[in-house]
Amino acid sequence: MKSHITYHYEESIAAMAAAIREAENYVHVEFYILSHDHATHDVFEAMREVVARGVKVRVMLDHIATMRQPKLSVTTRMLDEVGAQWCFMLPVRPWRGQWQRPDLRNHRKILVVDGRIGFVGSQNMVDASYNKPGNLRRGLKWRDIMVKVSGPVVSSLNRVFMGDWYIETGELLEDSPPRVADPVKPSDQLDCQVLPSGPSFGEENNLQVFIALMGTASKRISVTSPYFVPDQAIMYALRAATARGVEVELFVSETGDQPMVYHAQRSYYEALLRAGVRIFMFKPPYILHSKHFTIDNSTRSMLTTMTTPES
Repeated sequence: MKSHITYHYEESIAAMAAAIREAENYVHVEFYILSHDHATHDVFEAMREVVARGVKVRVMLDHIATMRQPKLSVTTRMLDEVGAQWCFMLPVRPWRGQWQRPDLRNHRKILVVDGRIGFVGSQNMVDASYNKPGNLRRGLKWRDIMVKVSGPVVSSLNRVFMGDWYIETGELLEDSPPRVADPVKPSDQLDCQVLPSGPSFGEENNLQVFIALMGTASKRISVTSPYFVPDQAIMYALRAATARGVEVELFVSETGDQPMVYHAQRSYYEALLRAGVRIFMFKPPYILHSKHFTIDNSTRSMLTTMTTPES
């Protein structure tokens, strides 16, 4: 993988629109929340432009999450107008024979352009306020991180999209060989692995990786999550790390957007502090929505997006 470029909220939307405009063959868009508003308008316009010159644009958006957004009909109408082929993920529409568990949602945030450029991270495709009256009244804005990647890892991201597309549409897309956006210098190369997770992965593959990485830490473990509700295995791994002298720090949001998860997270603070974990709170009016952790400050550092119940 070529060295990643990390973007914050407004920057990432602009970067994704720019990447879409470079498309020659296809654009694959998959977001837990995808909404047409003033912040995302340019992304929709970029899709319109590439469709007009023959590029295939496929879009997936979570049904319930997007239904909760204001003016859902505006978003779906815009997808139709730009000429995208789109579908809801895990739709809950019993009158159409579509009955999924409403508590199981697809929280992925992925953009792939031609198998050459990819974006992945914690950010939904929506204004930083989520367009909610309460958020606007309080001045709340979400803070996220998206990572732009190129190289063979983009093919892995695309296969995640292809799998989800097949589940929702029954259409098996043709895979394409990995492509590199630009010549990669040896100094720019990074190892990268895509690890999809969810209820269909019975072995909890992401949890295994998190615990294994924590076990390799010799200096520092740095965790950022808005919904940090650790299970027993994670707590043991963190306690073992602090016991051997590893500095463990946790970054959370002082203000929560999911009351039940927020209070569940806070219930662990005393145990974490007793274990020697330092806790830092991100101040309002921002909601820290990023999910990642790093191991040590060296070439072994790892960045991973963390799957959470409400992301």
